[in-house]
Amino acid sequence: MTRQTNCFVCAVLLFAYGVAAQSSAQDVAADTFSQNQRIGRCVNILGYDPIWRSRDEARFQSKHFRLLKDAGFDSVRINLHPFRHMKGDPGLTIPESWFETLDWAVSEATSSGLMVVLDFHEFGAMSDDPEGKHDKFIAVWQQLAEHYKNASNQIVFEILNEPSKKLTPELWNKYLQEALSVIRKTNPNRSVIVGPSFWNSIDHLQELELPARDRNLIVTVHYYTPMEFTHQGTDWSTHKDKSNVDWLGTAEERKAMRDNFSKAATWSRENDRPIFLGEFGAYEKAPMKSRVIYTDGVARTAESFGWSWGYWQFDSDFILYDIDHDTWVSSIRDALIPLVDQDLRLGRYSGKPFKNKAQTIPGRLECEFYDEGGEGLAYHETDGRNHGSGELNRGDSELHKFRKDEDVDTSYTKADWDDSDFNLVPQELGGLYLGWTATGEWLRYSVDVEQAGTYTVSAMYTSRYDGSIQITCDGKAIGGPIPLKSTANANDEKRNWHHWNYHEKASAFELPSGRHVLTIRILAPGNLNLDYLLFKLVN
Repeated sequence: MTRQTNCFVCAVLLFAYGVAAQSSAQDVAADTFSQNQRIGRCVNILGYDPIWRSRDEARFQSKHFRLLKDAGFDSVRINLHPFRHMKGDPGLTIPESWFETLDWAVSEATSSGLMVVLDFHEFGAMSDDPEGKHDKFIAVWQQLAEHYKNASNQIVFEILNEPSKKLTPELWNKYLQEALSVIRKTNPNRSVIVGPSFWNSIDHLQELELPARDRNLIVTVHYYTPMEFTHQGTDWSTHKDKSNVDWLGTAEERKAMRDNFSKAATWSRENDRPIFLGEFGAYEKAPMKSRVIYTDGVARTAESFGWSWGYWQFDSDFILYDIDHDTWVSSIRDALIPLVDQDLRLGRYSGKPFKNKAQTIPGRLECEFYDEGGEGLAYHETDGRNHGSGELNRGDSELHKFRKDEDVDTSYTKADWDDSDFNLVPQELGGLYLGWTATGEWLRYSVDVEQAGTYTVSAMYTSRYDGSIQITCDGKAIGGPIPLKSTANANDEKRNWHHWNYHEKASAFELPSGRHVLTIRILAPGNLNLDYLLFKLVN
């Protein structure tokens, strides 16, 4: 290995472990889909905190970063309003004191293990007078980009929150290109978030124009639908006189939400861009029961598409944490981060390896050997019945009865279904597998990782549609979603769920050594059969 190649490998490893403030951070671009997964579960913070006037008046404190991390959040979106602090000099200088406050927040967040989104939040001023504020807009990004040019890829830039009004789609496309050009001069490989006009509306994604060659872009959308529910009683909206409007998660309400998200998911696939749901929530005057159901519904639906998300917000309104009483709004926290996930992050996972034997990595992870512990702990199954063992497979052999008293759908490969000329790779018969998988389902596996290092993962699978899965380790995403191309064939409709293929993921990810819990999440549109995943140590 040459010295130059060796330096390249070192730089990649520094990225993988999120080492801060290294000049190498600008040498190599992080995979943007993996970056989006690292953003994961996010909270908006500091937008309306008096900390920007004086550090002595701060409501948000150092301990709150650690509380967020311990609760299971992965990142914070810091809402920035620099216009009101800029000097009137020709350079439109942002005062050093403002940067000192921001540096404190960034340092506290990253040292707590959180990703940071620096969100330029002057959407009101920009949307009301885009031409008058143009020079200020560019000056802000010149200074922010220069200030953080050597920061690690734990820091992500967001060009502008919710462009709207006079900042039309045409004008916004021009402005975002200008800002991106400024950023790329000093941050050529930084992940940058940008969204469509009309308040980052899903319905306006088609109007967003992005430079095709810049693959370090994450696209953001916001979701507050239906507004008469989420904004009832807000004195700044047209719904200030509404009250007692419920959202109960009916089949019709959930379908409307999924249909809306599907529009963005389709755009994402067609344009090969990851999605960050940067804001969602329901105002305090909405009935609490409905707020909890809605918050959980949005978060889980976003995750089922493989998106990251950011809840609005920690303090001020829509609150997640009651700073005045120094306590969580626990019902909202638990809707965002289910209790079983909080326990997993804190080392309190009580699931057990199948037959008390953890699977070993490197090696095969047999998907049917998910942990013992039942629904909501070791797995989540959407329809509460095992369509394979005990239903389709009615014999007396162990293959027919395998885990038949559990809800996860398990079956085994058969000559009439799985020994097919339409298989893309040969498949052994008489082997157990997971079937009938649906969007949003997940399974957990206790594993022993024999050696820390860089791994690739391959999958033996079938898929009726183009689909994907997401893997997490101890609740943290490892790499981006793993795409699994459709194996369907129009010439063999009968067995379209049984054409086996082998997918090898090109990109790599890090795994620590020791006992860990891996989670496989089925992303939209589901309809996968999974035999095994093969983990290979490559470094």
